[in-house]
Amino acid sequence: MLLHLLGVIAGLSLITVGASKFIDGASALALDLKIPPVMIGLIFIALGTSAPEMFVSAIAAHKGQSGLAIGNVLGSNIANIGLVLGCALLFAPFRLERDILRLDFPIAIGLTVLVAMMFLNGHFGRVDGLLILVALTGYFVFL
Repeated sequence: MLLHLLGVIAGLSLITVGASKFIDGASALALDLKIPPVMIGLIFIALGTSAPEMFVSAIAAHKGQSGLAIGNVLGSNIANIGLVLGCALLFAPFRLERDILRLDFPIAIGLTVLVAMMFLNGHFGRVDGLLILVALTGYFVFL
């Protein structure tokens, strides 16, 4: 039991150090390339931290475990909004820039509505996946 607890503590410590280095590197990249930090957050950090969930969902879908794939996506989004954003705001409240409220927020809501509409027929297929990927690509090009 003690060994397991030490393993969890060591793992959390390593994740914390790795996340800090990742953020420092992403911030330095934003400064070097003169890219707004929100772009780095939306593209590099979001995609980098979502890669494990993407692979889990892809493998689950390939094995016919659609419930696991959908639960992984929904659970990740709920955890990111509720847990990650909530904890970050407890440590340091921040002010949203006007562009985020005017552009990014409506796009996020629109994509959420799009995926919710896809839920209505009870089936996700290749066309749905393609539509979501095209929307993501369009958003990145827009940014």
